[in-house]
Amino acid sequence: MYTLEELGDQHHYHNNNKNMENKVLTQEEIQQLKNIREKNAQLVEQFGFIEYQLQTLFLQKEELSNNLKEIKSLEITLGKQLQDKYGDGTIHLEKGEFIPNLT
Repeated sequence: MYTLEELGDQHHYHNNNKNMENKVLTQEEIQQLKNIREKNAQLVEQFGFIEYQLQTLFLQKEELSNNLKEIKSLEITLGKQLQDKYGDGTIHLEKGEFIPNLT
């Protein structure tokens, strides 16, 4: 039974048989191994690119969250100022009118 252990660019096969003399691989076997190594390298590169994109999106999301906090803070401050000036009520923004509560 053979198992493949990859260490860097070298592939180590473990054979349970006692006959441990070196064997020559066929060109097809060599090409298959090279194809697998190339596909693995492509996957590593793609995973790295995806991680880079995720980190970029995370930073963008963080910036948007900070902007949202800032806007909410401005909204609360202005709301308090308008309430102090006009009392409780509703603002009709399109008409620019304050409609007081009937309480």
